[in-house]
Amino acid sequence: MNSRGLLCVVALAVAAATTPVSAAETAKLSPPNLAGTWKIDHSRSDTPRPPMGNPTHPDRPMRERPEGRGTGPEGGRPGHGPARTPEAFTLVQRPTSIELHDSLGTVVQRIIITETGEVSPRDSAGVVQLRGSWQDGRLQAEMPGPRGGTVRQTLELTDEARALKITTRIESPDSRPPIEFTRVYQRVRGS
Repeated sequence: MNSRGLLCVVALAVAAATTPVSAAETAKLSPPNLAGTWKIDHSRSDTPRPPMGNPTHPDRPMRERPEGRGTGPEGGRPGHGPARTPEAFTLVQRPTSIELHDSLGTVVQRIIITETGEVSPRDSAGVVQLRGSWQDGRLQAEMPGPRGGTVRQTLELTDEARALKITTRIESPDSRPPIEFTRVYQRVRGS
């Protein structure tokens, strides 16, 4: 190779090394850091409606059931379906997963980060698991719904990483409209 050819190779290498990387490419290479302790901001959050109305008569509410009969978080049966995200929690972020710990340190939800492959809806200890992937700086996660359909969550940082916005969308397998709500959490200082 002559000196002119070597000069071209060096110029191309310098150009490649100094070419700016887009925000989307940067997010794909290194996803945002969601780790930390978060507390609900009620003023910026939706109050989700109950997940099940009266399927026979949508204009009529469901009858109340006696205590202990089919009541649980969000009105579902205990141990079934997605529970509401706690008002305060800690996220532990690893390269292949994100875990949501409640105030006692118990793992209540795990997002397994994978582009392909199936994820069991619950692990052997009963922890809710979702399949997730990073898209444009947001963590998109999903799992099968408790009665079919799909539960999708989008986690993204806002307000210069001081707030975490979680949008949940519950899609029914039948013709009922989806339920969607957003909860916003503020980062606890020092976390």
